[in-house]
Amino acid sequence: MSKTNKKNKAKKDKTKNPSLSHDLKLFFRGMKIAYSLDKRFFWMQIFNAVGDSFRPYINSFMAALIIDGIAEGKPTKTLIVYALIVVGVNLVINFITQYTAARRYIRKSMWNRYLIRFFNGYSEKMDYWRFEDSETKEKWERIKNQIDEWKGIGSCHFTLHGLAHAIFGTAMSVGILVTMILSKPSTPQTGIMSFINSPWMIFVFAAMLIIVGVLSSRISLMWRKINDKWNAYWGKDKKRFWKMTEFVEDNKRAMDLRIYNFKDIILKENNYAFEKHLQTTNETRWQEFRAQFGYNLLNIALSALSYVLVGLKALSGAFGLGSVVLYVSTLVSFNSEASYIGWTLGQIRASRYAFEDQFSYIDMPRQMYKGTFKVDGLIGKDYNVEFRNVSFKYPGCEEYALKNVNIKFNIGRKLAVVGMNGSGKTTFIKLLCRLYDPIEGEILLNDVDIKEYDYDEYMSIFSVVFQDFKLFSFSLAENVATSKQYDAGRVERCLENAGFGERLTTLPKGIETSLYKNFDKDGIEISGGEAQRIALARALYKDAPFIILDEPTAALDPLAEAEVYSNFNKIVGDKTAVYISHRLSSCKFCDEIVVFDDGSIVQRGTHDELVDVDGKYNELWYAQAQYYAEDNTAKA
Repeated sequence: MSKTNKKNKAKKDKTKNPSLSHDLKLFFRGMKIAYSLDKRFFWMQIFNAVGDSFRPYINSFMAALIIDGIAEGKPTKTLIVYALIVVGVNLVINFITQYTAARRYIRKSMWNRYLIRFFNGYSEKMDYWRFEDSETKEKWERIKNQIDEWKGIGSCHFTLHGLAHAIFGTAMSVGILVTMILSKPSTPQTGIMSFINSPWMIFVFAAMLIIVGVLSSRISLMWRKINDKWNAYWGKDKKRFWKMTEFVEDNKRAMDLRIYNFKDIILKENNYAFEKHLQTTNETRWQEFRAQFGYNLLNIALSALSYVLVGLKALSGAFGLGSVVLYVSTLVSFNSEASYIGWTLGQIRASRYAFEDQFSYIDMPRQMYKGTFKVDGLIGKDYNVEFRNVSFKYPGCEEYALKNVNIKFNIGRKLAVVGMNGSGKTTFIKLLCRLYDPIEGEILLNDVDIKEYDYDEYMSIFSVVFQDFKLFSFSLAENVATSKQYDAGRVERCLENAGFGERLTTLPKGIETSLYKNFDKDGIEISGGEAQRIALARALYKDAPFIILDEPTAALDPLAEAEVYSNFNKIVGDKTAVYISHRLSSCKFCDEIVVFDDGSIVQRGTHDELVDVDGKYNELWYAQAQYYAEDNTAKA
C-alpha cells in the first residue's frame, strides 16, 4: 500500500472513529449550553454529587477510629464523641443531598421543556425552505427522540452528576490509599510482603485505575451502541405504532374509519410494529446482558483483589483492624468510582451522534441574507414590485417550478394570479414574500433587490392567507391578533368585516372563546368556512400594506368564492392585493390578471382583454364556463 493510500485510509478511519478529545469537545460544548439553560440545575448536580461521594468516606474513616479506639481501650466518652460526629456529619450531608435531590427532581421535570424551547428558538430563526427539506425534518425527529431519551445536550447535567461524583470520590480514595501505601510495619518484611509494603504499590494502583477506566469505557461504549441499535429499530416502528394510535383518536378521520372499516389495516400495522419491537428487544437484551455481566465481573474481580491486598498489608503489621475497615471500603469505592469514570467516558463517546445531530441543527447557516434597508419609508407611498428573469427550483428537484418570470406591478392595484394546479402560482407568492430566494434573476422593490431589505421588516409588509392556512388552539382574539395583547374592538371589527360577525354573536365568551378543545373543554369546533373567515380577519388585523389570498377558499363553490373575494376587495380599500385562484370567475374584478402555465407567465391583462383572445385564459375560461352552464342546466 502506497503512502498516499495509507494517509487516505488513516483520514477515513479518523473520520469514522473520531478521537476521545473530539468527543469531549462535543460534551463540553453541550455542557456549556446546558449550563446557560439552567445554571441552578448545574450547581445542584455538583453539590449533590459531592455530598453523595463524601458520605461513605467519612463513615468509613469514623468507623475505623471507633474500632481502633475500642481495640486500644480509649475512654467511652471519646468513643461517644466519635459516634456523635458520625451522626452529626451524616445529618448535615443527608440534609444537603436530600434538599438538592428534591430540587433536582423538580428541575429535571422541567429540563426537557428547557431543551425543546431552546431548539424551538433555532427553528423559528431557520430559513423557511429548510422546513420543507426532508433531511431537516428527519433530523428534527431524531432530535426529539434524543431529548425524550436524555441523549446529547439532554444528558449533560446527568453525566456531569455521575462524573463529579466519580472524580471527587476517586480523589478521596487516592488520598486515603496513599496513607495505606505509606503505612509500614514495625519489622522488616521479605518476599511478597516486602513488595506490598514498598512504594511500587503506587504503580499497582495506577495500573488498576487505568485498566478499570479503559475496560469500563469499552463496556459502556458497547452498551450504548446496543441501546442505540435497539432505539434505531424501535424508533421507526414506534413512530408507526403511535401514528396508528393517532389515526384512531383523530376525530377528523373518525367517519372514514367507520365507513370504510380501516380498523383491520390499522390493527395489522400496529401488530407489525409491536412484533418488530419484540424481535429487536430479544436480540439486543442478550447483548445487554453480556455487557452488564462483563461490567459486574470486572468489579467483583477488582473487589476481591482489594481484599487480598489490604489483608496482606494488615497481616504484615502495617496497620490495625480499624484501618482494615477503612482501606477495604476505600478500595472498593476506588474501583467503583474509577470504573464509573471509564463508564461515563464511554457514555460521552457513544453520545457523539446525538451531539453531532443537535449541533448541526443549531449550526445551520441562515442563507436568506438579512439586508439593512428599511421599508418604513415606503409604507403609504407609491412603489413597485418587479420580477426580473426569475427562475426557481425547489431543493432536491430537477424541474423548474418557475422559469424566466418577468412582471412589474405598482402598489395599490389589485392583481389576480390564475392558472391550473401546479402552474407556479403559490411558488410565485413564496418568492414574493421571500420564503424562498430565486436561484436565477432578482426580485426588486422600488428598483432595490429585496435581499437588501431587512428581512424581518420586509416580511412585515405582507398579510397572507395561504390555501393551507392554520389556526391554533388559542382564543379567537389571539388567533386574529397573533398576540396575547390585543385591541378587542379592532378584533371584533376585523371579524365582522371578514363575515364572522353573525357567528360571533352566538359565542358566550365572544372573542375570548377558545378554538378547538385541545386546551379548553369549552372550546368550539369551527367549520371550514368559519375558519376561512377567521384567517381573513387575521390578515385584516395585521393591517399590512400588501394582502395576498392564496386560494384560501378553494373548498367553496365558485359563486361563494367569488363573493368572498369581491367583499374582501372592498374591505382592503387602497391596499395592494393579490388574489390567487385556479377559478377565473373569482377574479374578474381585479385591475389586472396574470396567467401562469407550467411555471411561466403566458398572458396578462384584464378579463375583457383576455377572454376573447386565443390563449390559455380563453381556454380555461370557456372550459370552466362549460361546467357552470351544465350545473345551471341540471339545476333548472
